[in-house]
Amino acid sequence: MKNLYSLFIALFFVNAALAQWHWQNSLPQGNSLSSIFFADANTGYAVGYNGTILTTEDGGGPVGINENKPVSNSLKLYPDPTCKDLTVETAEKGFLFIFNLNGVLLLRQEITKPTTTIDVSNLPNGLYVVKVVGEKEAFVCKFIKQ
Repeated sequence: MKNLYSLFIALFFVNAALAQWHWQNSLPQGNSLSSIFFADANTGYAVGYNGTILTTEDGGGPVGINENKPVSNSLKLYPDPTCKDLTVETAEKGFLFIFNLNGVLLLRQEITKPTTTIDVSNLPNGLYVVKVVGEKEAFVCKFIKQ
């Protein structure tokens, strides 16, 4: 769980560094963040110490909502957004994990074939993080459940 939280924070800082998040106070000061909240799939707020406030209106950055670009064709998720089934294509066997944005593990499933379809109809509408851990590598993507 701690590793997932660290990964989420690292992804957040990568997104913030790539200028998809906008400082609401004068300049970036490198202050620690304490909370992140998304009002919808695109509009998000992050607050931290010493009055630090960040906002985004595009889902947070280049790993954005509909930009699940495969890394060396190693992981593909579609359709995104989805309402019932999520298709996962991966070159490696391993395990798939779906987390909500609070880092709570909602689903764990073994991946044994290159293409797997997962029923996500029971998940509430929102943004989710998918992590696939293979024999050699791990990949992370996001998807929207509508």
